Amino acid sequence: MLDRRQFYINGQWVNPVKENDFKVINPATEEAFAVISLGDQADTDAAVSAARNAFKSWQHSSKSERIALLKSIQSEYAKREEDIAQATTMEMGAPISLSRTQQVGCGTGHIQKFIDSLEGFEFEEELEGFPTEKIIKEPIGVAGLITPWNWPMNQIFLKVIPAI
Repeated sequence: MLDRRQFYINGQWVNPVKENDFKVINPATEEAFAVISLGDQADTDAAVSAARNAFKSWQHSSKSERIALLKSIQSEYAKREEDIAQATTMEMGAPISLSRTQQVGCGTGHIQKFIDSLEGFEFEEELEGFPTEKIIKEPIGVAGLITPWNWPMNQIFLKVIPAI
């Protein structure tokens, strides 16, 4: 059984503040294949605090730095496509062919479209009729993103990538 009870917070894998194990069931086989931890308020607070601290420098990152990060995520995702397909099949009970093509494939397509969009995005624009004034688009802070289970890569990429 896979042990996935740790949370990735502040650049490292950490144990939950309080144990709260939960077995993940493959709906196709009705067998437990992993154990995860259900976090609580203390775990959430630690993650939000780490994100706020990271945001202090990330908010000043350049467009090219953000594109480079997205491309590195894209590269790692491509290397791990089969792992992601297998995990999706276990979690959803979906046929592996669906996980490989539709589930993994939508993540691939979404990240490329967001990279393309960011490359053409302008963070500053002149206010029409007011040559000395500009509209400046800048990040506003940490976001909490909840994703459903039934289309995981689609939901994750549609929320997380634009947040980055």
